[in-house]
Amino acid sequence: MRYLRLFLPFLLAALKTAGVVGFGFSDGSGHGNGYVQESAGGLLVNLHDQAERERINAEMEAITVTYGEDIEQLFTYFKSKDGQSSLNMSCGKSALVFEQKGSLHSVRCNLTYDLQRSIALSFEIDYPPVAYLAPAFWLHLQSTASSGPQTIHLNLTIQGVRMGVAYLRIWAREAIEKEKSGAGVYVWSRSDPLLVEAYLSRLANRSEVDGDSSVMGLPVKILRPRGPLEMAFNAVVACMVIAITCVMGCELDPRLIWRHLKKPMGPFIGFCCQFGIMPLVSIAV
Repeated sequence: MRYLRLFLPFLLAALKTAGVVGFGFSDGSGHGNGYVQESAGGLLVNLHDQAERERINAEMEAITVTYGEDIEQLFTYFKSKDGQSSLNMSCGKSALVFEQKGSLHSVRCNLTYDLQRSIALSFEIDYPPVAYLAPAFWLHLQSTASSGPQTIHLNLTIQGVRMGVAYLRIWAREAIEKEKSGAGVYVWSRSDPLLVEAYLSRLANRSEVDGDSSVMGLPVKILRPRGPLEMAFNAVVACMVIAITCVMGCELDPRLIWRHLKKPMGPFIGFCCQFGIMPLVSIAV
């Protein structure tokens, strides 16, 4: 009994870590249930999560530089170091940027894979306070050694919570072979022990392919919808700026103001310089 008490904390810690294996970390070092955590200023608490996001951002910037700003599809690509796993996923660029609403948002994606071994490919958004998959899920992908590369269509359902940026992250782990070919889709939930056990039972081992990081990722941006009150406020502010610009440097004499309004070239030049030329020069510099 004494030895059982000694090993019980280590056993519980191992079970806790295994509970979210393949869907990010849960080791008590700032990840919080496997999700990223942000400080009050919006900075990431954990350096590993920061490095993951920077890698995804660099991949997106490289795509923009290569194909231009007008590209309609964002894609993310992964090839394992041993060459046994090759994955390519593309989603509509405009579909990954949407307004926060009460209804679910659908994003259509294509996943192409060429595998020499079976893998479990798990999908989850890393920051639920901004957005989350409804539901999160994972795929059991069979080897394509005999059939060649395969392409499947995915319909991601995302619930936006508030304005911000979160990241759809994808993990890959080696899985056991299934008798049936093709791709199996399974729902995932961290709080459901049955779903967790169903996922763990399909893994050949509990280490990610090529390390402990997500293999692919895409940014998801949630915008705040503009309501009538905000539009009215912007209109009032614009009118005030124009009015103040016109009377700037004038005595509050209606006759002088009227004289400037009849010949508004001076205020117009000042307005263009302040709100047009100066911002453009600052951006260029």
